[in-house]
Amino acid sequence: MTTGLRHSITLLEAQLPELEKRRGTSAYANDLYEAVDDWVRLGQRALANDTRVDFPERVRGEKELLQRLEMLKPTNARGSSILQDAKRLLEAVGKIKPPIGGHLGILTAIKTHFTFVQKDFDFSTKNVHPLGLTLISSKVHLNLAYAANHTSPAASALKLSLLATFGSTICFL
Repeated sequence: MTTGLRHSITLLEAQLPELEKRRGTSAYANDLYEAVDDWVRLGQRALANDTRVDFPERVRGEKELLQRLEMLKPTNARGSSILQDAKRLLEAVGKIKPPIGGHLGILTAIKTHFTFVQKDFDFSTKNVHPLGLTLISSKVHLNLAYAANHTSPAASALKLSLLATFGSTICFL
């Protein structure tokens, strides 16, 4: 799979200089350039095994953009092969599953340290992603997420635990 993904990235990257030159000619040309640039970066993150990204979820949104670009493509505009290459890239990236324990194990740490919130205070889990999750009750939403300024997921969860104990608003992105 990485060979096909790498090939798709290379094909799209080769188009970027020309797309950038033409981006000022129309709204479509600008949108196409911006999308291809984003897709190349997304593919590079996938090749680098970036565990912070929920690739299947991200690709769902990107496929909507791809479909809009296909629909809006002017008859005289370049881009059919570019859009086909982008489609192949997105299909490959969309197959990459995020780690079950989240980025650097943060989901495992959160679930370990915050089980009491669900059991004792009737919170349920919502919006699980590789960097964290949200626990909700009828009145409170508790966003628990990886804090990049800490050295380990356990340290992040510990800080969240301390903040929760003292009643502070918690929202790390």
